[in-house]
Amino acid sequence: MSATLDDNARLNAGLLADLPPRVARIESDVEYIKRDIGELKTGLAALRAEVAGEFKTVAGEFKVVRAESLALRDAMHGEFKALRAEMRTDFRLLFAAVIFVALGLAGLMAKAFHWVA
Repeated sequence: MSATLDDNARLNAGLLADLPPRVARIESDVEYIKRDIGELKTGLAALRAEVAGEFKTVAGEFKVVRAESLALRDAMHGEFKALRAEMRTDFRLLFAAVIFVALGLAGLMAKAFHWVA
């Protein structure tokens, strides 16, 4: 049993002797990680600012397109209103012409069949 304790003591002494270089390496790695995280945060902040600027630009363009589409809709509404008025007038004229032709044909038929003198 004492041999096992001596082996454990020697093993622990060896690990403890190796410990300072390992800790120094871990500390160095942590510093690099902190530096990289700082660079990432800086890059992310710049990217956010750029994206926010692009969103403002796109939002402005959407406002312009929306205004143009509303103006086009109003213009089309006016054009369709005028077209409906013209169609109403055309329908009345065509209906009157059809009635006139029907009455004329009825008169010709009446004269041809000697229904009228």
